[in-house]
Amino acid sequence: DDRFALCNEKYKTLMLGMSGILKPGLKFEDMIRQLAESGMRVPALGRGKEWIRERMELHRNPGKPFELQFSDGRWLRVLENKTREGGIVAILSDITENKLAEEALRESEERFRAVVDNLPMAVIIKDLDVRILMANKKYCEWLSSGHDQIVGKSVRDFFSEDDSDKVAALDRKVLDTGAVTEKEWRWAYPDGVTRDVFSQKFPIPGADGKTIAIGTVIADITGRKRAEEALRETKAHLDSAIESFSDGFILFDADDRCVFANDAYVSSHPTIRESPLHGMKIEEIVRKLVVTGFYGNASEEIEKSVQTRLGYYRSGKPYEYSMDDGRWFEVKE
Repeated sequence: DDRFALCNEKYKTLMLGMSGILKPGLKFEDMIRQLAESGMRVPALGRGKEWIRERMELHRNPGKPFELQFSDGRWLRVLENKTREGGIVAILSDITENKLAEEALRESEERFRAVVDNLPMAVIIKDLDVRILMANKKYCEWLSSGHDQIVGKSVRDFFSEDDSDKVAALDRKVLDTGAVTEKEWRWAYPDGVTRDVFSQKFPIPGADGKTIAIGTVIADITGRKRAEEALRETKAHLDSAIESFSDGFILFDADDRCVFANDAYVSSHPTIRESPLHGMKIEEIVRKLVVTGFYGNASEEIEKSVQTRLGYYRSGKPYEYSMDDGRWFEVKE
């Protein structure tokens, strides 16, 4: 007759606020109605009759577990089954802690998702079969696909066989060695853009320390590569222009080491023509010129000549000097 027969103390504890009406003979529908009217059931608020009909439908067709949420924050798992005598037995379990843990995990995942979706680089996580588990917004844009269209697929679904083989080799290296791998290459993406990218792949460990997934971060370095190329071209033009000077030109860095010397400088200093000037300090060059007699100095005046020449260099003032062969040089530093 669907009337309440008996329950244990735990049931009364879980059905907080209802223990006073749990008397033998109480019809189940009356109990449910009072539960709805008490406001203890969150989904019943504002839709009492509808919720009662839904709950009675579950009660009349038992066998599948379902969950109940209460206004005090508790969650119960309910499993009802028919007895041989035609009655119904219900088993209630408090799953509040599980629900709170699930909610905390969901919030954590949402925060993680918000972070990776706003990163300026592509982020991908693959399983051990190198199928995509997660891809951030940037990677989805590069693939011109939605997240749901990417999850569960591999790079072979988006790239050529040759390109896919290259990626697969790096993924396999991460799984085989557990080491981080890095690679710079030019890559054509489905959105129609060819990018210079820097890719870093790394193992993602599980609780036991074993690799459970592969993480990949891909940075678009196209702008940097273009800037580097522009710099190389500018330097080449500058070197060419300097080489065309009829005057000698030598460049030192902040540590007084030679960075560049044009042919006119080397030709006008024949005693150091065979020396590797690049990287030599100004004092080394001056001393070598003095010792080899470039300035026509006597041996007893070598140190004095070196210090005099370095004094001019440090002062930044222009000066002139003559050679034994009658030539004169003006130096501006």
